[in-house]
Amino acid sequence: MKCIIYTDGSSTLTKANPTGDGGYAYVILDNNKNEVYRCYNKYRGTSAACELMAGLSALEWAVENNYTEAKIYSDSTYFVNSYNSWIHGWNRRNWKSRSYDEVANVDIMKNLFKVKAKIKSSAVHVRGHNGNQYNELVDELANKARQENG
Repeated sequence: MKCIIYTDGSSTLTKANPTGDGGYAYVILDNNKNEVYRCYNKYRGTSAACELMAGLSALEWAVENNYTEAKIYSDSTYFVNSYNSWIHGWNRRNWKSRSYDEVANVDIMKNLFKVKAKIKSSAVHVRGHNGNQYNELVDELANKARQENG
């Protein structure tokens, strides 16, 4: 069973704003583009961490609901590159970068790697704020989650 996933993360948490809030969202569509599930949650993390949590949570839901294949659409090049490429090298190097620094968001990355092994999947970059109905929806839901955080 195949599904289509749209994800987004939102955060105001930065080094300059350590009390910022975050959230993430995802929408799951069946192969006929019918919405089967939507979710948004608060998450205290940076924008990058929130983007990763959106993908991780969506894939966990897909696996738990017996989907065997997923295409994930994200406006985060960090998520897309991490998921499709970088995560494999980090795993081989025991979660170290090429310069042997610890990978950012390593706990989320490890869990993402584990769930990725359970479902045939790939990530596709979509331009944010470009009129894509589902990308706009998850952006709205992630912002709602962030604003409800606290």
